[in-house]
This record gives sequence, C-alpha cells and structure tokens, in this order.
Amino acid sequence: MGMEAPAEVARLTLCEMFHICPTHLINGGDWTQGGLYNVSADVINMADGSLPHYALHVPATIAESLTLAAFPMTKSDFTVTLCQFPGIAKCLAQPPAPLASMTQTWDNSTDVGTEIIYRCSPGFFVNSTITETEQTVTCLGQLGEWDPADLQPCVAVEVCNDTELPVYEGVVVTKSVTPLYVNGSINYTCPAGMTTATGLELQTTLCSNDSSSPNLYSYLPLLLPCDTTTLPPVVMDATTDWVENTSYTINDTLTVTCNENTVLDLENTTQTIILTASGWSTVIPCYNACTTAPPVAGTEMTRDNLTSNAFGATLTYTCSAGFSFPTSINYPTVSSSRTITCENYTWSPDDYDVTACVKCKWIYFYADI
Repeated sequence: MGMEAPAEVARLTLCEMFHICPTHLINGGDWTQGGLYNVSADVINMADGSLPHYALHVPATIAESLTLAAFPMTKSDFTVTLCQFPGIAKCLAQPPAPLASMTQTWDNSTDVGTEIIYRCSPGFFVNSTITETEQTVTCLGQLGEWDPADLQPCVAVEVCNDTELPVYEGVVVTKSVTPLYVNGSINYTCPAGMTTATGLELQTTLCSNDSSSPNLYSYLPLLLPCDTTTLPPVVMDATTDWVENTSYTINDTLTVTCNENTVLDLENTTQTIILTASGWSTVIPCYNACTTAPPVAGTEMTRDNLTSNAFGATLTYTCSAGFSFPTSINYPTVSSSRTITCENYTWSPDDYDVTACVKCKWIYFYADI
C-alpha cells in the first residue's frame, strides 16, 4: 500500500519501488523462498495507469500467473504491503566497518544498489579461503539495509612451501618469523668468496603470488646457486695461474706452483686445485726444503731412506761391520756412522766424505819389560 501519486507518474517510476514477497518476480523464480527484490519490468508494465495504487497478487504456486490490479485508497484488506511509491531508495544505517587486515572501497553513496567492496590485505583471505580476497556488501534500501550485515574476517594463511626451495651446498639459510605467509622472506647467503653468476652474495626471496595464477603462491625471485668466484685462492710460498678480473665457476681448476726451494713433498712442486661450492679446494702448503738430493751411500755403507727433505730432516750413513769412515783433519775421530741434516736449503755438513768406508787396521805396539 502506498502514498497517492499521479497515475501517469506511477507507471514510469514503479521500477524504483521495493516489495516484500516470497518470490523472484523478475525471472519467474520460485517465490516460495522469500526475500527482498526489485520489481521486474514485466510487473511494472501490468500497471495501466488508471489509478496511482496497485496491488500485486502473488499466487500460491509458481504455476499460476502474477496479476497487478488497481485499487482505491479505501481498500484495507491486504495481508502484505508489496510496494510503496515512491519507495525508500537509500540505506539509512552505516555500512559495516572494515575488520582487521581489510580495506573498504566505497564512494559514500547510500543509494539502493550501491556496492561496497571489502578487500583483504595482501596475505589475508576471506575466512581463510585462499581463492577469496574480497567480499561485497550491497544497499537494499531501508527494508533490507546493507546486505550482508556481517563481514567475514580476513585471515592470514600459510600459502608457500619452503620444502620446494633449492638446497645449495655451503649456503647459509635464514628465515623470517613467518616464511610461509605472503611476504615472508628467506635469505640465502653464499659461502665466503662465492657469488651467484650475477655477482650476488646475498639473495632474498619472498612468498609471493605467482602471476600465472591468482591462487598460486611461490617464492620469488628464484634462487640461484652460489657457483662463481672472482677471488684467487689463498696460497703460501707459491704462485697460481689465476687471472685477475676473471670469473671462475664450480669445477674450474688452477695450478699452484711452489716457490724456489719449496716443495709439496719429496717429488712434487705443483698441485691442481678445483673450485667447489664452498670455494677453492684446500691448498697443500709448500715447505722449505733441501731440494738438492743428498749424497748416495758409498762403498761398504748404507743410508737411511729419504722420507723428508724439510728443514731439520736427518740422514745417517752407516758403515758395514769392520769398516769405518776415513779420518781427516776436520774429522780425525774414527767413526762407523755419520749423520747429515737439512738446514738452510742444504744437507750439512756438506764436506763429509761418504764415498766409501775403509777397513779398520789394528796396529800393535810391543814394549820390552
């Protein structure tokens, strides 16, 4: 039942009216469901303009047709008010305020049909559903106000899987407090001296929305291996064939050459090192040595096996039984063994005669008593 208005106006403006009735009148739906609906154009066209007031008869079943009839203001036996001219075309109450981690997009209009969009902040989802990041509230007029009246909360959800990240040898991994949530971060720090191919020592990847799908989340940017260095290996008493301003990658090799009078062992003065994920492989240190071979054992003698030529190493020459080293002005004492020592890059003393051991001669002295 509504207020009086000119008949010619009623026919044109009835589309603004609202009615409470148990049906979708617009699409011929099931009006037994109830609700608040806009009057359809078909219903409006039923008004013939003879009177300013019309009553919509809603049949008991959807099999029957709707009818719209003019009636005088004296009629008073309606059971439900279906529409009112000119109608309440605004929402009088304030819309629901945005909840935590939520923004509101609204032009401040309270007209019927106005929609307000509530968007969850990045990393938050409507009621924990990662496929939903926004919800809409619509003004239905004074009879319906803002619908829905209650908003669903925006909830942070773990959307990334850090077990899918690459594992690189030697890399130090540090994670933020919430690495599995949107914008959660993970840092990769290269081993000392190593970088990525692009020169990065530190990489940070974030749990982000994958542009290929609105509901797919992964860590971006992709993490690169720490497989490059421009630094030389650390060596002592040696040189390398490392080239300045050259990038070396894992499995590249260098040759390390000991300096003069230094060696790796009894036979070698060079070694090959390889670049690993943790840097250059361990360099065997070169040591100071007597690089000139010691004298070989002479006749009727033996010499210790040469196991070291480092400073302080010794070798002993031993005469066979019954033999001794020949005496000399510098070494007048008869001895069946002599020892030389590596010192100052030389086997010393260097004037020992170790070419041969001689037979001992016994001299007997007789005296008259």
